Amino acid sequence: MNKYEARLKILSQSITFLKKIYPSEKLHYWVDIKTNRIGVPHRLWTLRVSLNMSEEEFARTIGLTLKDYQRFECIGAEVPEFVIKRVCAKFGIDKNWLKVL
Repeated sequence: MNKYEARLKILSQSITFLKKIYPSEKLHYWVDIKTNRIGVPHRLWTLRVSLNMSEEEFARTIGLTLKDYQRFECIGAEVPEFVIKRVCAKFGIDKNWLKVL
């Protein structure tokens, strides 16, 4: 089980608990995670792993520090547009694939 699957399992358990407390419209973001639509952070991780690169190598390649890059690879993180553009330019990735459109 990779770190995303482990996080997804924990978040799924959290969703079950949160559904008892909050109305469904407040849980929209959580439901997206539960259905495995975790967006750009997961796509960054998928790309990095498929290239067989460490987080440090990948960060250095796109001109970021390791600490900055690790923030963007977390589930639910907001990945700035400049990072998306750098990844697309450097690795020839389609922006629509990366942004899960």
